[in-house]
Amino acid sequence: MNPKKIPGGKFRFRKISITMKRLKFLLLVSLLSFTLLVLFSETFRNRAIVVSMIFGGKILGYDEASSILYNYCFTNIDSLELSPDHLRKCPVILTAIKNMKAGETRVIKFKQSECWRISYALSAITIKRTNNSIILSQFVDFDRSGRIYTYLNLCGYKVKIYDSIVHCFYCHPFVAYSKFSILKI
Repeated sequence: MNPKKIPGGKFRFRKISITMKRLKFLLLVSLLSFTLLVLFSETFRNRAIVVSMIFGGKILGYDEASSILYNYCFTNIDSLELSPDHLRKCPVILTAIKNMKAGETRVIKFKQSECWRISYALSAITIKRTNNSIILSQFVDFDRSGRIYTYLNLCGYKVKIYDSIVHCFYCHPFVAYSKFSILKI
């Protein structure tokens, strides 16, 4: 289509056509820049890591850690009951409750290498023994200072992840607990 002479400009149609091409180009550049900014932003990267840990934990069988991380980042609960299946078999917990008497309460801390699976979920576990049951609990509130970290043992490689990474979401602290019968140990 040939441009026509219009009062006020010799090739007005052509100018509009060029402007539309420029506008499309600027829009494309803007979208690409925004996409790259979002993809490489620290918040996006941290969210991707946390979501990967939640799904990866579920897939690899770290149910306690995955459940705690999911509920800390995405729900507004006050307490979370963990399945006692692995907790009652964990050597760290079995050692701690071996000499406990009814009514006694202890707080245990342990090295990650002693029980990797539990170390991803809990760190300072309060153990209370009653006459016929064990109650494990911990107040879950991840560090915000950037000084506390956890090592993820991935196929023989240790990856250092700071606890504060989860605060890219609007997190809510809660109490994680588990209860099981002393007779089922």
